[in-house]
Amino acid sequence: PADVDAVAEMNGLTWTVDSCGRRTVQGGFPQISFLDQLVQCYPHAHFILNVRDSQKWVASIDKWNDLRRRLVAADLPSLPAGCGSDDDELVAWVEAHHARVQQQLGACGARLLVFDIEQHGEYELSSFLNRRVSWGHYNKTL
Repeated sequence: PADVDAVAEMNGLTWTVDSCGRRTVQGGFPQISFLDQLVQCYPHAHFILNVRDSQKWVASIDKWNDLRRRLVAADLPSLPAGCGSDDDELVAWVEAHHARVQQQLGACGARLLVFDIEQHGEYELSSFLNRRVSWGHYNKTL
């Protein structure tokens, strides 16, 4: 829509019960599944790819409620249901996603900031977006 300034956290995974009474995970990651379409529909958009140390990312996943269980149960692009219980599987998945985003957006000349949440902050965001941005939250997994 023309009046949208920003879209963030497009992903969502929720538990549901199917018609046979089995718990399943519904949802997905549109920013993964529809990356090509997003770039095509919003050619002048500013894309921000949040990255961090992969092992710290996995530790964060494990501390976020039951996110690891939902990721393992879900059928996601490049992470089929049943995969992801091993740290190396999750690391390979997220690193492949990061590489794909950088390759695809780089190939079409899209505006992309690879934002390391442990090192970058207001300066990098403000410079990239060409406007002052207040960065009031620092995401750190202890």
